[in-house]
Amino acid sequence: MDNQNIDPQQTANDEAGKTPSTNTTPKTGLDEWNERLDENLEPEGEADPEADEKAEDFQDEADENATPA
Repeated sequence: MDNQNIDPQQTANDEAGKTPSTNTTPKTGLDEWNERLDENLEPEGEADPEADEKAEDFQDEADENATPA
């Protein structure tokens, strides 16, 4: 109840200065996929054939390693 009147902007500013904690959770395939997508993001209005090839290769590898449902 003490934090009902706390300014959310001040709280956000305080939390922004904190050192991020080390994440010890093991990565999943989805984490790897999201990281790969981040690596291959193309600027809007630009086509990057190399990024497309990397994404396709990664998808092919993921399909080969997937367990049938």
